[in-house]
Amino acid sequence: MVELQCPHCEKDIELDQGAFGLFDCPYCKEEFSWRSPSTKAADNFVKWGSRLGLATFILAIISAILLWTTEGIRNCEPASGYIITIPEPLECGGGFVIFIVGSFFAVCILILPAIVHILRKINNKIKQLTSHD
Repeated sequence: MVELQCPHCEKDIELDQGAFGLFDCPYCKEEFSWRSPSTKAADNFVKWGSRLGLATFILAIISAILLWTTEGIRNCEPASGYIITIPEPLECGGGFVIFIVGSFFAVCILILPAIVHILRKINNKIKQLTSHD
């Protein structure tokens, strides 16, 4: 059993473990919603994970631009031994490398909340389909 307080009358109410959704308070007869703490944690992970991933991606772009403009292409020496002489990223101040590494971490951070969100939707759909039986 889970013990919580009614948000309207603030009296203690006991609910079954794992129960969530809309409930009527036995004291004041007002309706309130309850979600399990694991659902709240997953929602927070999706919300903050996507924000963190986006912020990391933006920081990677800004740092790459700053490094490229301060140490820039003017300091690069083309790589030798190739048909096309393209400067090595590490010889150009590392801005490109920082952009790639930052973008990789940003994409990883963005993918995790998306996967959690999709799995939660699938789980909710399965619960809907099985609860009607």
